[in-house]
Amino acid sequence: MKKTYSNRYNKYTKKNNYVNNFITRVLISIIVFFSILIYTNNKENLKTFKKYALDSHISFAKINKLYNKYLGVVVPTKKEAVTAFKEKSDTSLKAYENGYIKNNKNKDVNAIKEGIVVSITKDKNNKHTIIVQGIDEIDYTYGYLDSKNVNMYDYVSKGTVLGHTDDLLYLSFKKGNIYLKYEELNQNK
Repeated sequence: MKKTYSNRYNKYTKKNNYVNNFITRVLISIIVFFSILIYTNNKENLKTFKKYALDSHISFAKINKLYNKYLGVVVPTKKEAVTAFKEKSDTSLKAYENGYIKNNKNKDVNAIKEGIVVSITKDKNNKHTIIVQGIDEIDYTYGYLDSKNVNMYDYVSKGTVLGHTDDLLYLSFKKGNIYLKYEELNQNK
């Protein structure tokens, strides 16, 4: 009889601890957000900072990584060990505009690095373009996708299937305002 009561008590305590930790993280985030908001609205000399913050490139992936490091992961994710390319130097990539084009017939498109989906657009030919902001502050653009499996602000791990393409795949890698070559990605690891 004691074992059943003990097991139920342990399950209840674990569940209760998770809920309490989650609520604490949410409240701390809200307090920090409103503290910064109040501080910036009350200071006249911070108008230039607000203009800079609103006009510059914000690294959502870096913020997410810091949040997960110090406050914990809100929704646990399962890490996938799939690689986007089979070898370090993919010979099927051909230079095209500011990026690369790859023959990717009837294949899934996997994320090269983990990050956050910051843009999803659709062109007049019903092809999707997905931009993932990597934790290394590089924007990974995947174009000419026929279907998509992610939504805006989804956190994707390396190897996550972003979508599917029936023909070609466009890739580009941009850090700030500079487009990178595929070989430079291996150097930034």
